[in-house]
Amino acid sequence: MDQVKTNKVEGKYNNTVVVERFHILQGPAVQAYCDVTINGLITVYGCKVLKNKKGELYVALPTYSGKDGKFYHHVKAADRNFGLEFQESILDQYLVELERGAMNR
Repeated sequence: MDQVKTNKVEGKYNNTVVVERFHILQGPAVQAYCDVTINGLITVYGCKVLKNKKGELYVALPTYSGKDGKFYHHVKAADRNFGLEFQESILDQYLVELERGAMNR
């Protein structure tokens, strides 16, 4: 289910994070993919909402596989607090999307 969203989260650094698109999967690990625009200036494609073995949700930024078989990040938040705000905005919108999907059934 691809949908365009305008969930804006204003962080303490005056950053605006807009979750542009969600694709809900609800697989064993990958729960969703989304694209996110920061301050209307840069868009990060392919963020993932994942569930760990304990059932906790977390956000993974886009990665690539190196020649050594390890995964490396394409994107990394330079500021820890902004990174946490970024992840929180994605997880909040994911929960909104799940609720919206449940209401549409």
